[in-house]
Amino acid sequence: MTDRAPNRNTLWGRVVADELAAAGVDAVCVTPGSRSTPLTVAFAEHPDVRVRSHLDERSSAFFALGRARRTGAVTPLVCTSGTAAANFHPAVMEASQSRVPLLLLTADRPPELRDSGANQTVDQEKLYGDAVRWYRDLPEPEADDRKLRSLRTDLARAVSTAEGTPSGPVHLNVPFRKPLEPITVEGDVPADLPSEAAEGRDGAFVSTTAGHPMPDDRDLRRLARALAVERGLIVAGPADPPGPDHEAVTALSHATGFPLLADPLSGLRFGSPTRVAPVLGGYDGVLAGGAPDGWPEPEVVLRFGASPTSKPLRRYLAGTATAGRPPRRPTGTPSRRRTASSRGACSRTWPSSRRSRRRCSSPTRCPSATPTASPPPPRRG
Repeated sequence: MTDRAPNRNTLWGRVVADELAAAGVDAVCVTPGSRSTPLTVAFAEHPDVRVRSHLDERSSAFFALGRARRTGAVTPLVCTSGTAAANFHPAVMEASQSRVPLLLLTADRPPELRDSGANQTVDQEKLYGDAVRWYRDLPEPEADDRKLRSLRTDLARAVSTAEGTPSGPVHLNVPFRKPLEPITVEGDVPADLPSEAAEGRDGAFVSTTAGHPMPDDRDLRRLARALAVERGLIVAGPADPPGPDHEAVTALSHATGFPLLADPLSGLRFGSPTRVAPVLGGYDGVLAGGAPDGWPEPEVVLRFGASPTSKPLRRYLAGTATAGRPPRRPTGTPSRRRTASSRGACSRTWPSSRRSRRRCSSPTRCPSATPTASPPPPRRG
């Protein structure tokens, strides 16, 4: 922001757009409405933010949800006051359940117009209930040093929470009082307003370093004991970006000899270019009528990601003799936490024994390959 804002609402909107851009936001989805004018104008004028305009709030919300699934980063949503915010609710629930980052900026009437019968006014406080990771009813716009600093801090926290562990939706309710257009209001924005509050810092106003849940030594030993079996199975369920590391999961399958059943939404159906591992992506056809006769049951199942989308696979796993111990729901990102308590089955057509696992013979495809000797050339008479 280089020029002085004509009024407090315009200043407030510019701070929102500027701080979100500093936090890494490069696109925003907006829908029509009057009360959200300060936000819409601010995003439209920002050089580093691409504005995607949608006529319907529900479509806009699911567009942002899909974009977040692909990028792993938040795409803010902007809407006017009233029932418009309610149309975000289906996408909010989907983002919460699937742990996809989402940021909702819902414009609202000032407090004196709430619960007074005013047009386009509903109770927007905590509108989405427990489906959001964090909710904040922002203060009314004011050209005040401390309020602007607090606003920037809240925005930085909103992005960090939405993209944190576990990822999910965050709701910021933004009240505005008229005038909503960028018209000049004398004395609304003082000339001596501190530049750091009005223009921010070089980069995000508040930087956040997120921690990553890691198993301790005791958990690692317990996991190692659980995997020290003859027959095992790895199930990779749906996962959003960044998802499980392809190299690590395929290397685990290669080292243990456990078959890897990869869900279409896991991103692991094609394995890894550097490992040879038994990856099965088309198991639905085999399990549709039940498991073939003679399939041995695994002693352990290691699951990555969410529950598989395949009904035949879920039904087969539930029907095994060791299905009495349900999988624990991971507390962190599904791709970073794993459980070994669910049960399933594996096929003899793939190496399921630690003693009989296949070794890769191509050093270029597998760093831990065991080269095989070539037969000697025949002697000529």
